[in-house]
Amino acid sequence: MGCQPVRPPAPSRSSGGRAGRRLALASEGGLSVDRRCRNGRDFKEVLALTIGEDRARSDFENLRVYQLSEELADEVWDIVILWDDFAKKTVGVQLVKAADSVVANIAEGSGRGSYKDNRHFVRIARGSLKESQHTGYPLYSS
Repeated sequence: MGCQPVRPPAPSRSSGGRAGRRLALASEGGLSVDRRCRNGRDFKEVLALTIGEDRARSDFENLRVYQLSEELADEVWDIVILWDDFAKKTVGVQLVKAADSVVANIAEGSGRGSYKDNRHFVRIARGSLKESQHTGYPLYSS
């Protein structure tokens, strides 16, 4: 398929949505977060075609725990994006990665196909949630 990284456009706070917030934070560090394939298709679209994703939503996306985890990750991004550079690059990065890991591990466990693998990744997601709680706790205790 030959997907190539594309330099993201300049971020704007009004871009809205999770992707917009991630784009704003990532572009500050010069990261390439938008990917397009040579044929002009969006990377996400090509990925869906590759794995045969023909449903509107995957099974894990209908799980309430997945939806709540995604809301948590969105809230963390909303908070961290407003921090000064030092806080963003130290505690902020760790908090964002931990919160995003919860969502990612629920999705990955669902895609593994066996109960044992799913249980393993759900346990990793729980650990990431505890890490998020630990890292974010000082924000609420002051």
